[in-house]
Amino acid sequence: MNKTAEKTLIPQEVIDYLLANPDFFLEHPELFTQINFPHETSGAISLIERQVQVLRQDQKTSKNTVKELAANAAANHDLLKKMQLLTLDLMQALNISELLTSLDSQMRGQFGLDQIQMLMPTDGSASDLPFTQYLDAADLAKMNKDIINLNVYVGRIPVSLTEYFSEESLKDCGSIALIKIESNDANSYLLLGSKDEARFQSDMATDFIEFIGGALSRLLSIPSATRTGQSQ
Repeated sequence: MNKTAEKTLIPQEVIDYLLANPDFFLEHPELFTQINFPHETSGAISLIERQVQVLRQDQKTSKNTVKELAANAAANHDLLKKMQLLTLDLMQALNISELLTSLDSQMRGQFGLDQIQMLMPTDGSASDLPFTQYLDAADLAKMNKDIINLNVYVGRIPVSLTEYFSEESLKDCGSIALIKIESNDANSYLLLGSKDEARFQSDMATDFIEFIGGALSRLLSIPSATRTGQSQ
């Protein structure tokens, strides 16, 4: 009786050996006629054919990745151009009313949004500004605590937001971006709304949205007399 126990190779040992000897099948071409892999539809394919399939799939995946990166780059470039035009347009406004009117036009036109609304403090605010609502500083501070702890909130409309914005200003908004507009006194807030529920999502990048908030914070702090070139 043969005392040498017959060793059974486990799949990982075979894999390790073939990885360590990549020319194994080149040195043993006779195996090509004996080793086959089941085809996904019918029949059988050789090892080489299977390898070609894998390489083609890898190539297809790589091409899709490149296309996706190119599409994202093109979208970001287009968005950057829109942001540049928006900034230049806002800088030409002679007063807050013109500033907000230009903002509304750009948001609806270039960016395809369906709703825009400003929420400003009652004390010291200008009256009759377009698409603007007013709250006292205490209510604004409460909203900030309830909803927008950071500079930007994006996503579906929080139920508590109806305590601060009118029903009309939230009408037909599937998703929103709520942006804090900082000032030396009480903060203001800009609401951008879209009928598309996927337009603003909680996991999206907010760099450009925060840029809008920063730009408005600075432009709204410029006195009207300075805008028109008059001395105060």
